Amino acid sequence: MKFEKLGAEHIREVYEIEKLSFNDPHTMSMIASSILNPACEFWLLIESEKVVGFIEFWIMYEESHIIDIAVHPEFRKKGYGQKLIEFMLEKSRMSGTKKVFLEVRPSNKDAINLYKKYGFSESGVRKKYYRDEDAIIMKKDI
Repeated sequence: MKFEKLGAEHIREVYEIEKLSFNDPHTMSMIASSILNPACEFWLLIESEKVVGFIEFWIMYEESHIIDIAVHPEFRKKGYGQKLIEFMLEKSRMSGTKKVFLEVRPSNKDAINLYKKYGFSESGVRKKYYRDEDAIIMKKDI
């Protein structure tokens, strides 16, 4: 298992995981534009030369913001989501981040439980954040 920064050669694999994971997935052009964003950290978790999951987070000043995280359905419930969160928290700590934020669907109980396991707490709601649902804002001090 290894972590690798997103490169053009992995955009299609990431997009496939997006489509399998979300009702309203990021487009290939959105994923590709992440490569050019200097605030963006987009990391892949690779097992046996296959992208099994990814995390995209932005580091801005003393804050990190998780933009996107997903694990391929074939690899869920095997600890890969935890590895992605741990990796992001370590990268954020090393950059001097003081707080980490994210938005999550209230219906995504598995994700909420994962975030709570790592000390995230609910700090607000973004009305109509998703097309069909509000978002819970979660944060963690580090």
